[in-house]
Amino acid sequence: MEKVPHVVVIQAAGANPFYRTLASGSPDLVPVADPRTEATAIRIGHPANWKKARRVLEWTGGFCECVTDEEIFEAKKILADDGVGCEPASAATVAGVRKLVRAGKIDRHADIVCVLTGNQLKDTEYIMRHRSEAEESRQRLRVEPDLAALRKALEKALTVPV
Repeated sequence: MEKVPHVVVIQAAGANPFYRTLASGSPDLVPVADPRTEATAIRIGHPANWKKARRVLEWTGGFCECVTDEEIFEAKKILADDGVGCEPASAATVAGVRKLVRAGKIDRHADIVCVLTGNQLKDTEYIMRHRSEAEESRQRLRVEPDLAALRKALEKALTVPV
């Protein structure tokens, strides 16, 4: 590695004490008394190691951003559509990158690594709460049990000959 990568911390908007601390310029942690997010693994209002995280950001020239539960949900759907199952807290990293690229804070052509530490079975309650929403948002193909009908439906859906 030629240079140290910038580390970016992503927190949920309803549980973002580190983000609040950095945004305020406070030397002390600005805790969140009642953290709220569906991303249970990052529902933390008073992180124990925030000083270490601050040092890492200072050393790498990194920063912190927060994302809404809606942004996390959208990122989780995108990951699932690509065959990657993860918990909401892990999807927050992808939600953060999407937000930062749109805002121009990260170059869309930059090499980016998102760390997804938890699989989709870590927070099964989230899956059950959002299962119907995800199912409704997907396009479904209803095809007669016939090879020609299947080929025609796939060509229409994919807009390429099959």
